[in-house]
Amino acid sequence: MNKCSFALIGTLVLAACAFGQVVDQFAPPRANCCLPATAKGLADQLQDWNQLGRYYADNQGLKQLPPEPGRVVFLGDSITDGWKLGQYFPG
Repeated sequence: MNKCSFALIGTLVLAACAFGQVVDQFAPPRANCCLPATAKGLADQLQDWNQLGRYYADNQGLKQLPPEPGRVVFLGDSITDGWKLGQYFPG
């Protein structure tokens, strides 16, 4: 077989596969579980992935205060988020 024959056979196979994928109407089965709510929750989290909205009010309050000498800023993740800073670092 030559290259032209392979190209023709490949084109026919691809065309047959594409035709086999077409449906008149797609009606997925109705989900009887929590998937739609989970998907919405994940989409909402992606809109504020860095959680700036979560701390927006606190950040605005800090902007109104004059910077205190010796002020400490903690950066971290969910572990440091659970710290009781007032208890662990009084004053």
